[in-house]
Parts: sequence; structure tokens; C-alpha cells
Amino acid sequence: MKRFILFVLFGGLILPVSAQDGADYSFWSDLEDDKKVAFVQGYYTGLARGLKILGQEAARMRSQDKYWSPPFSHENSAKRISEFFTDPMPDYAEIARMIDVLFENSDNRHIKLETAIYILMLHHGGKEQRANTLLLREQKRVLKGR
Repeated sequence: MKRFILFVLFGGLILPVSAQDGADYSFWSDLEDDKKVAFVQGYYTGLARGLKILGQEAARMRSQDKYWSPPFSHENSAKRISEFFTDPMPDYAEIARMIDVLFENSDNRHIKLETAIYILMLHHGGKEQRANTLLLREQKRVLKGR
């Protein structure tokens, strides 16, 4: 079981970093559908585990000092990670399809995969204006060099 968790964390934490060396679109488009779903599952497993660790650490510190409050960086990190989750959460295959649709537009093909997922989840979670602003900012950043 521990090896499975390590494998999933590896997929969720290491692959996104290595995927960002080149164009994320080519990395993503080269994956088969089942591997795309596995990638998204690993990515979300890593995010959920990170969020859980932050919560556990805050609880541990509070148990040691009842006056302890989490630093801004701790709270901000938990907030940023939570933005990748929506209610209701789409299944992993649906997220993979959403990424495919986003990357169909050639203006979006140089957006980092992590940013693409973030934009999609903001939009899915009802924060369309923020998602659209971020998408336009990323397109402007990418297209600036053309």
C-alpha cells in the first residue's frame, strides 16, 4: 500500500515538474487517455495529501500551544491548494477531457499544465471571471513573444 501511495505521489508531484521543462501541450497530447486520467488522479492525490499534511501540522501545533495560530504562509498555502477542488468535484476523466478542450485552442497550448488545471477548476467552481482573467493573462504572457 505504501508503494502505491508513493507511486501516486510521484505521478502527482514529480511529473508536473518534469512536464514543465518543455511545452506542456506536447507532453499532455502525447499521453493516451488512460494515462491522462492516471496523471490527473496522481496530481489530485498529491494535492489532497499536501492539504491533509498542512491540516495535521496545524492541529499538532495547536495541541502544543493553545495560543498558536498558523502563519499567513500556512493559511495562504492551504487556501491556494483548496482552489484546485470544487464542489461537486468532477471525476478525473472529466478533468482530463476539460484539459483536452482547453488545449484545443492554439493560444492555450503554451500554458503550463498546472495553470490550466487551476483555471479549469476556478471556472468549474463558479469563479468564471477570475478564471477568465487568469486565462487572458496567461495568453498575453505566452503570445507576447510572437
